[in-house]
Amino acid sequence: MARAPKKLERVTFPIPFVKVLDDRRVIALPPAGFGCLWRILFHYWLTGCEPLSESEDRLFVIAQAPRATWRWHRDTILAVCKDYTPYLAHEFEVRSSRRSLLHRLNEKGAAKRVQQLRERHRQQREASGLPVMPRQVVKSGPVFQDGPAFRDR
Repeated sequence: MARAPKKLERVTFPIPFVKVLDDRRVIALPPAGFGCLWRILFHYWLTGCEPLSESEDRLFVIAQAPRATWRWHRDTILAVCKDYTPYLAHEFEVRSSRRSLLHRLNEKGAAKRVQQLRERHRQQREASGLPVMPRQVVKSGPVFQDGPAFRDR
């Protein structure tokens, strides 16, 4: 059974990267530029697809690249980010809505299961022939005796 996340724990979904990898601009990037691009896209995904900063310095900090590398690949990285951030935001929204739907269905199913168990236990009690619960029988039955003979301690 999967562990439920804590309240302050970030909920992450697998990032849908295949469509981005098929772009020829991404394929043509050298490893340094590719790393910058993916740092920015991962940051975008892990922050819940919050809009990326307009500040080039902020994106440079997110990319964690040397200034010369950033300047060399900046235009390509920003163009790819501009093209694929709407796609990633849509995918994030789809996954979030599916997750919330699963939570609602889980809660509904759990409540229904509890109701079924209570009904089953009630039916078993009625089928056993005892009019009341066994502990109540000890206190009010016809063979009740004073003292510890029939009591649980």
